[in-house]
Amino acid sequence: TPEHIAKLRDALRGVETLDGPSAGRPAAIAKPARSAAAPEPSATGLAELLAAGEFVVTAELAPPRGFDAAASLDKLRPIVGTVHAINVTDSPRAQGRMSALAMCSLVQSKLGVETIMHMSLRHRNLLALHSDLLGAHALGVRNVFTVMGDVPLGGDYPQATAVSDITASGLIKLMAGFNQGVDANGRALEGPTSFFIGAALNLNAPDLDRELRVLERKVAAGAHFLLTQPVYEPETVERAAERLGGFPLPVLLGVLPLRSERHARFLHNEVPGISVPDAVFERLATAGDGAAAEGIAVSQELLRAVRGRIAGVYFMPPFDRYEVVGETLAGLDLGGP
Repeated sequence: TPEHIAKLRDALRGVETLDGPSAGRPAAIAKPARSAAAPEPSATGLAELLAAGEFVVTAELAPPRGFDAAASLDKLRPIVGTVHAINVTDSPRAQGRMSALAMCSLVQSKLGVETIMHMSLRHRNLLALHSDLLGAHALGVRNVFTVMGDVPLGGDYPQATAVSDITASGLIKLMAGFNQGVDANGRALEGPTSFFIGAALNLNAPDLDRELRVLERKVAAGAHFLLTQPVYEPETVERAAERLGGFPLPVLLGVLPLRSERHARFLHNEVPGISVPDAVFERLATAGDGAAAEGIAVSQELLRAVRGRIAGVYFMPPFDRYEVVGETLAGLDLGGP
């Protein structure tokens, strides 16, 4: 009934809405306790690496606009021995693309590299989320990153309806329930799933208090690791870590090496969640034709400075230049494959 659906939706939201900025500092976030009755799920390769303290390297791929994935797979081949996993985005910028699930399955079967499937909430209702998650698990895609997704109005189908059945913490709660062998209705599955659940953390958020309160709910819902937006100065990482008394979950820091001052200004002005400091603009402008190399240097300096705070790096190669992964890691003693 409509009443039943509304109650289920509200239960999965699991949180109250945020009406304004925090009046004080957020409390340190505790890791959620697993129910003694819940079976421990088998770990993914990513989960095992993070548990062992290995420095993890991942890189992002946007699925193709058509149905042929050959070119996308070819882009990744040079970094197969460099990364631990491939992040596969879900309809970025609300564009019509191959599904993230299909692309993840192809990457894993054709290249033998584990994937992190991004799952956009704005593009699926609760039933579709439920179905896609079970399908992903059946295909061996078990690292899942929850993301709100881009508003359809700015994409290929502006007339499409944005969905708001559940929040990110609600999707995390849904997967955590699957990992205990039950669905959102409390109905038993044939056994527990083994999803390794990722959540977003925006270190550049203008209201950091609010962002950390949202993080607290994601952790309480059952998240296992965090991915961040691109960061360009160590102080951004340190500020959040100090406020929290240390990050409550392993963090894969977003790194998008800059190619030029123009590239940096576009990201800063046009992409929500990205903030480039003035000092970096000045370095890129001064570098002239060497701006791309200077962008790599900025990323290297960042990783050296915050190595003790993070569990790995999440590369977002600009303009499909996957060579920046190896160029950035060269000469850094961070660990890796």
